[in-house]
Amino acid sequence: MRFHGEISEWRDDRGFGFITPTGGGTRVFVHISALQKGRRPRAGEMVTYEVGNSGDKGPRALNVNFVNALPGRRNESPRRSFFPVVVLVLLIAAGAYGARRFVPSDIFQAINIKQQSPRAQAFACEGKIYCSEMNSCEEALFYLDSCPGVQIDGDGDGVPCEKQWCNE
Repeated sequence: MRFHGEISEWRDDRGFGFITPTGGGTRVFVHISALQKGRRPRAGEMVTYEVGNSGDKGPRALNVNFVNALPGRRNESPRRSFFPVVVLVLLIAAGAYGARRFVPSDIFQAINIKQQSPRAQAFACEGKIYCSEMNSCEEALFYLDSCPGVQIDGDGDGVPCEKQWCNE
C-alpha cells in the first residue's frame, strides 16, 4: 500500500531523512537508497512511499517517488551548451585566416627569417644597449627581439639601427 507524505527533514551529508505522513502520525525514516535515482530530496517536497519495518527502529520508507516528478524524466542538472565554445573557435579561426590573407606576406617572411636564421642562435644578450655596440643588422635584430633595455629603435618602427646597420 502506498502512502503520501512530505519530506520533513533531510540530511544530505548523511544520506537520510524523515517523511511526515500527510494524514499525520509517526515520522517515517527514509534512506537515500529508497529514492528515485538521479535526484536528491529537499525538505517540504511531497512523496509517495511504501512502508517497511526496520526492526526496533520503527517504520522505514521504501520505493519513494516524488509527487511532482515528470514520468520518464530525472531531475538532473541542465546540459551545458557548447554553442559559445563553437563560436569562439570559429572567431579565432576567422582571425587567423584574415591575418594570413590580408596582412602583407613580407611581414610574415621577415618574422620567419628572424626565427630561422642560424646566425641568430650565435648571439646572446651581453648587455649591449646602443647601435654603436652592434656588429651587424642581424645582431641588432636579435637584441631588439630578445634583450631588455635596448635603445636601438629610435623611431619605434621595428627596424633597429637604421642609420648604422639596417638601412633598407
